Amino acid sequence: MKKLLFIICIAVCTCSAFSQTTQQIIDSAKACISREQYLSAFSILEQTEESNANLVVAVASLINDYQTGFTVNLDQWKLDDKVNGKAVKSEFVKVPLENILWSAAGQYPTDCRIHKEIYKLYVYVFKHRGAYLELKMLGELNNAIEKQLHPQCPDYRSLYIMGYCYNAAGRLQTAIGNLQKAIAGNTKFAPAYLELGKVYLQASELPNAIKQANTAFELYTEKSDKSRAALLAGQAYEANNENAKALNSYLLADSLYRKEFFTQRALLNMYVKTSNENAPKALNSFVGAQGRDNLYAYMDACDIYLKHNHPMDLALYCQKALADYKGRTGVESCLNFTLGLIYKSINPDMARQYFKKAKEQGLEASRFPPKRNHPDTAKRIEEAFKWVG
Repeated sequence: MKKLLFIICIAVCTCSAFSQTTQQIIDSAKACISREQYLSAFSILEQTEESNANLVVAVASLINDYQTGFTVNLDQWKLDDKVNGKAVKSEFVKVPLENILWSAAGQYPTDCRIHKEIYKLYVYVFKHRGAYLELKMLGELNNAIEKQLHPQCPDYRSLYIMGYCYNAAGRLQTAIGNLQKAIAGNTKFAPAYLELGKVYLQASELPNAIKQANTAFELYTEKSDKSRAALLAGQAYEANNENAKALNSYLLADSLYRKEFFTQRALLNMYVKTSNENAPKALNSFVGAQGRDNLYAYMDACDIYLKHNHPMDLALYCQKALADYKGRTGVESCLNFTLGLIYKSINPDMARQYFKKAKEQGLEASRFPPKRNHPDTAKRIEEAFKWVG
């Protein structure tokens, strides 16, 4: 691994890597970890240019167990040095952990310590980014775990990963089997209960979905995790036409973790669906949280309002927002495009004018490429602009 030009030293954790073997370096890093000096521990581990299984495991476990933030590409991780539990120094360190671990798994195919760190990494990634990962990527990951890693080193986390990926692929019964085995392997592993509840929701086994969501809620300790469990319970209640219970669950989820996309979208849908007076406020919060120049958010809102036959409520919001954000062309272009969608079946001539205005203001399909949760936004832009000529 690449050497650092300096070593971070803190009085409570004096760590040195000069003239040490790899194992001595690892032991020095562990001494830092025992004193919550995680950034210093990483600096120690970088003092060797050697690479072996022990060093890979040491670096991976340090990041998996103690990082406090990451970049979207999973190549930079935030580590802290703490004193009495409070961070006194924090930095992002550049480590392409995913690539390092898969390379090590190929080099040391029977070393279950490396496999375990791969499992831990994806459990973390699924928690924070799983709903945004592309289905193709999940399929490739599932294939690699199932055929390469799990047969050598079975683990409740590998079963969870496979269950997660099978659910995303729509293979619900296979997903259920893997997730039930994961729970049998660790009855306190909350992510498996949450994912199993999601599978049951997809399978319309609503009482089971609610049961798993409630179990996950009780097992989780972090508010953001409890929020996801409450959201799932709300979705199951709503699917079972228990709107009051669904709304309470959504409100609980929102109170535990503010401005979360899926929770805010579910709340907006519920308010519009039931003609609740809080719908305008929920709409403004939803769009504001996602970005007022983010057409994806307006497309979600448009789909919700059209689905529940309240198009003019959204039109009134857009007209007011055009006045409030006059001069912000990025916002105006999204609002005008949304108005075009609303009026297309009501007043085609007016719709054309709104679409033309959005185009003049610089709205482009290339800015909104297909994503897992918004697969057709670019296509809708292209079709609208083709329609107006």
